[in-house]
Amino acid sequence: MKRTLLILTTVMATATAMAGDYPYLTLQTADGTQKPLAVESLVITFSDGQLVATNAEGTQTFTLTDLTQMFFSADGQETAIEAIGAELTDGDAEIFDLQGRRVENMSRKGIYIVRENGKTRKVLVK
Repeated sequence: MKRTLLILTTVMATATAMAGDYPYLTLQTADGTQKPLAVESLVITFSDGQLVATNAEGTQTFTLTDLTQMFFSADGQETAIEAIGAELTDGDAEIFDLQGRRVENMSRKGIYIVRENGKTRKVLVK
């Protein structure tokens, strides 16, 4: 717990210089949910194992042990990875795992790179 708090504090202190170029700080939880927060007037505090983020939009609380990642982004999009399941047709799509190997389908949980109709995207299969 103390280690997580120390790491998050260090990341926030180091990232202050980077934040000027990006209007959003995105927090990702263990289930893959991402929550973008506008950095303008953003104040982050830590209390009782919680990260409390307050900005002009309000206050949000996150459990520290549930947070897996935070990063700055240029837009307020929730995620760059699409969460989909069996509804994706594998017809003309080229599917690759994260090691770059081509696979026939997305039969296992994980993140895949899909190239279809001239577009490439990341896909999360839950």
